[in-house]
Amino acid sequence: MFDTTRLETVSTPPSPPITRDLKFEKGLEFYSCQPEPERNKFVKSLVQRFWSDLEHPPRVWTGAAFRLADGSKNSHIYPDVGKSKTPFSRTVSSKTPRKIATSDLPDPAALFERLMMRPKDNFEPSLSGVNSLLFYFAILITHDLFNSDPQNPSINLTTHYVDQSWLYGANEEDQCKVRVKTDGLLKPDYFPDNRFSRQLPGVGALLVLFSRNHNFIAKQLLTEANAKENYRFTHEDGKGSKLHTDEHKDELLFQTARLINNACYVNLILHAYLNTILGFPKNPDVLLNPLIELPRSNSSCGNICSMEFNYVYRWHSALGEKDAQWLEDHISQYLSPKATDLQANGNIQNIADGPNIPGLTRQHNGYFKDEDIITWILHGMKNVSGRFGANKIPAAFKDVEISGIKQGRKYGLCTLNEFRRHFGLKEHTEYKDLNPDPNVAAALKDLYPLGVDTVELYPGLVIEEAKSKGVGFPYTTSRAILSDAANLTRNDRFLTDELTPHNLTNWGWGYANGNDMFARLVENNLPTWNKVAGNGSELWLKVPFLVPETKSRSL
Repeated sequence: MFDTTRLETVSTPPSPPITRDLKFEKGLEFYSCQPEPERNKFVKSLVQRFWSDLEHPPRVWTGAAFRLADGSKNSHIYPDVGKSKTPFSRTVSSKTPRKIATSDLPDPAALFERLMMRPKDNFEPSLSGVNSLLFYFAILITHDLFNSDPQNPSINLTTHYVDQSWLYGANEEDQCKVRVKTDGLLKPDYFPDNRFSRQLPGVGALLVLFSRNHNFIAKQLLTEANAKENYRFTHEDGKGSKLHTDEHKDELLFQTARLINNACYVNLILHAYLNTILGFPKNPDVLLNPLIELPRSNSSCGNICSMEFNYVYRWHSALGEKDAQWLEDHISQYLSPKATDLQANGNIQNIADGPNIPGLTRQHNGYFKDEDIITWILHGMKNVSGRFGANKIPAAFKDVEISGIKQGRKYGLCTLNEFRRHFGLKEHTEYKDLNPDPNVAAALKDLYPLGVDTVELYPGLVIEEAKSKGVGFPYTTSRAILSDAANLTRNDRFLTDELTPHNLTNWGWGYANGNDMFARLVENNLPTWNKVAGNGSELWLKVPFLVPETKSRSL
């Protein structure tokens, strides 16, 4: 009789075999003496095992350790996946019949005014003490992933990766604008994405922080790291060998500094940002690490952002009371009446040294004042964010929200229930399931008389009852963003297979890893922090996304 136990031991050992005991060789010897049917079965199993030891096709290739400006070739197999100026994907195909005209769906203006708009002087703060700085950082992330073409909103003008394209550009032309082309440096506080000229000052302050961090990293690579890495950035084959050309040295330093800066950015996302969202801001470790090593994990597919998540990440409800007032005060100065969205395309006055940021003063040397950057970061830290749920969006966003609702209908977005079903959530069967507030439920029934199944995705995401823990997202949003975070990171080879000490240098690997990343960014790039913020404020940097009162309890 055929001995399957011996076959399994030889071909698929339950644990790594001890090579010196020669079990494998003894197994081969045993089966070589067996009749042909048994021997063939063994050979087939063994060949299958050997073949599966290597990936088909290989997902990690040599000689491609740096990101391209437009996001292409992140996947070697599908080189255009995630490239800028390519379409969004669709997460859920809607099967709900509807009339796009008017009879089945509510008037967008009435929908906004009755169920989405924040009543005047009725701001409700976050229950968990989450501050506005978290949402400034969230705006950086969403601008990293989404930039719809005004002429064709199905096209994403930026890359589909968390690669800081707002700083490094989403194409070669924009990337060249930001580079000094010497020693891997960026121009002082420069950025190619003019959307930030229409953003809240605190968002621009964070962008500048990462710009300065790039230059800090590049300088460290040329000095400390270079000496410890066999002079890889200055010489072809170690000290004493032929020097790199200035152009090649600049390219090596720029690209490596970009990888390290991006790793710092993702560290902040996975530690402080994600833990605060989950409701564990004081935990220094990553509670839900999408980059944990998984069996048969494969990052070779690349990433494509979906149209649905372009709506999932519209968190205007969280705008703090002071920021909402700032927006109201500055609409006429910075924004046109029909483009009140902070994410609107376009440009305001640029000066020779780079785009302006409202509230920040650019000096003659090109840098913004440190005091301005620190002041606006402190503003975000000290001011509590708003709660989510029905009737929480500032009135200033009315035109934007109406435009978003219409655009969702034009592109046939799924319903809220279809989206929930996709993520394994129980579908709402009654209006009060979506939001138990009787006034909200009654308004939903009036606006969507054909049943809760017809409630559209974006209005539903905004109106749905919010959780009380963490940031306090509505339930569907909180579930969906976890799936998106896992895919954004795991589908990017530069955050998985290529995130190595070799590519980042040992110094860069150490700098980009570990806890308290926000504190590290501030200490290395804003040396006057304590002078402006006051002694003791450095402790706030360890829990950056909570208001000071809540920070004190956490620390």
